[in-house]
Amino acid sequence: MMQQEEVKQFIIVAPASRKSEIAICRERLADYLARRFPRYAFDIAKLAPVQDEDHFIPIPVMSYRSPDGDSLMCKPVEKWVLNEIASACADFKPSVMSN
Repeated sequence: MMQQEEVKQFIIVAPASRKSEIAICRERLADYLARRFPRYAFDIAKLAPVQDEDHFIPIPVMSYRSPDGDSLMCKPVEKWVLNEIASACADFKPSVMSN
């Protein structure tokens, strides 16, 4: 039996209240998160949350391809990892970040 891989990528959905702010600095937020969490890759969603959420939502990309081409599921992500990523997103201040 093949061992499950860990999640390597997250899609970040910004809260509706910060959608416009985050839209203009998506790459900077992704870079900020990659530096804070070097074992993961991040993509910042262009869409707003379905509900009127007031916090960032990290969505783990849970599937990957095996060497045989099969689509497999990753190990579930620990809740504390999601909380840490969401907290780091909330701490992101584009106005004080430098390139």
